[in-house]
Parts: sequence; structure tokens; C-alpha cells
Amino acid sequence: MRRAVLSLLILSSLLTLIPGAASQDVIVDVEGPSVMPIGGKAQFNISATGGPGEQGGTYNITAFLLGDNLTGADPSPGNVFVNLTTEPYWEINVTVPFDAQTMTLVVNVTSSLENDTDFKLVKTKIKVVGPIVLTAEIHNPLEYELKGVPVDFYVKKPSETQSRLVGSSTIESIAPGESEFASFDWIIASPESGQYELTVVVDLDRDGVVDESAGDSKAVSYFYVGGGVNYITWILVVLIIALASLAAVWLVTKPRRRP
Repeated sequence: MRRAVLSLLILSSLLTLIPGAASQDVIVDVEGPSVMPIGGKAQFNISATGGPGEQGGTYNITAFLLGDNLTGADPSPGNVFVNLTTEPYWEINVTVPFDAQTMTLVVNVTSSLENDTDFKLVKTKIKVVGPIVLTAEIHNPLEYELKGVPVDFYVKKPSETQSRLVGSSTIESIAPGESEFASFDWIIASPESGQYELTVVVDLDRDGVVDESAGDSKAVSYFYVGGGVNYITWILVVLIIALASLAAVWLVTKPRRRP
């Protein structure tokens, strides 16, 4: 019994001599988009736990982007995001260049208490792609102004059986006899090859039902993608004349690349 008690006392003494024995490894969580449009901006939320800093110390973070072309990138190796705090939560505004590429957000968090430190390095991939731009021209043939005209863009991929809403836009106003454009930048990392079905819907009263007698309109067209968009920007321009009355809707598609 004495031997057992003596062993426990020795073990307890050894544990008190080991620095940071009670602290856990540093854990860093990075939350943000994995795909961004060229020239896009996004907020990344970063948090950290563990290490000596959890025992009343501090957390120091550095963060920057790496990539083939860093022109316009922020934060960058020449403009590193740096912050020292006791509350390990950060919001970092990230701006990517106008160049399609795969970038890396490098985040390093150091957890410290007096002379005891530990750190964690996390690398997060961000795919920067050129968007597929969907644009609709809406014409108002009536004698009064239309306001708040909603335009919804639905896309059915080659491998899908149903269209899904990819984005919406609202035209503030359309004067009588005039036309206005609505557009949406569809961001997709690696589009599959094949035929896509595009449906553009104008649902004026937003009741979820396309009622042409109430001025609603719907038009369907098709476009093709021959491969990914790693370094190619695909532009799809869809011209739609949607008459906000009992009239027909005609649709013309014209794929072209953004300069």
C-alpha cells in the first residue's frame, strides 16, 4: 500500500514539473468560401483554442495569401494581417486578384503564456474563377413605369434532371417603352462539360406561379460548356424581352468571353 501511495506521489510530482501538461494542442478553425470570383472579396472567420494562451495568455495571428499572381491580393506577403489578442477570434477581409488561379490562405496562430509557446499553421485553398454571367434584358411595353421587377435565373446541369435557382436580380424601375438589364454572376468552380438548360423567370408578384395573364414571363434556352474554367472565363449573355402584359416572350442566347 505504501509503495502504491509513493508511486502516485512521484507521478503527481512529475506532472507538475512538465510545462503545459494541462494545456491542449492549438486548434485553428478557418471558415470562408472555397471558391471566389476573380477580383472578389469575402470575409473569413478564424478562431483558435488550446495551447498555453488558453490558461490566461495571448494569441498572435498572421495571415496572408499565396498564389501565382498576387496583384491586388489582400492580405499579401507584403501586407500581412497581424493581430495579438487574448480573445482568439478574428474576421479577415480577403480580396483575390483578377486572375483565375488556385490560391492559398496561410494562417499561423501562436498561443503563448509567459515563456511557454505553441503554434498551429493552417493552409486553406481558395479557387479563383471567372463567372458565367447571366444577363436578361427586360422590356416594358406598357404606358406606366414598372418598379421592383424581379428576375430569377435557373440552371439545369447536364447531369441533373431538374433546374435549380442559381441567382436572382431586381430591376429598380423600367420606364414605359424602355428596357433595362438584369444580370447575375454565377460562380462555379469546375463546370462539367455538356449542354446546360437556362430558364429565366419574371414573377412580378413573387407568388411562385408564372401567370402570363398577370404579366409574368418565362423563357428557356441552352448553352454548352466544353470544359472547366481554371483559366478561362465563360460568359453567357441571355437577352430576354419580357412583356409585362398578355404578350409573347422571345429569347436569344449569345455566348462570348469576357475580355
